[in-house]
Amino acid sequence: MAMFLPNRRDVLLISNFKKSVDKLLVLTDKPYTKKTGLIIACGIVDNSRGSIADVPLDSINNAVVVPGMVFTIPLKQYTIKKIGVVDEVIFEDVLFRLVPLIGGEKYFID
Repeated sequence: MAMFLPNRRDVLLISNFKKSVDKLLVLTDKPYTKKTGLIIACGIVDNSRGSIADVPLDSINNAVVVPGMVFTIPLKQYTIKKIGVVDEVIFEDVLFRLVPLIGGEKYFID
């Protein structure tokens, strides 16, 4: 059976052998994932911490994407389930807030 390849903007539930389950927003595209076997993703938490960097995801349960929680995930070590896709506006907001956290804003100044 072919391995599921997450795509940019996918929202995933992942679990490992410890049975912990986490929600992630995928930042990388399928070609990167196919070539490396990795995804780069931001964490999603169910309760907003009130940080100005958090990006609201769901007003019902107060879920937010946390751009400061970036993970590199080897697909072979996790069970992955796609549970949704965020719209382009939310994804761009995550990137807009992530880039300054890693010092990249200087590359985007006119």
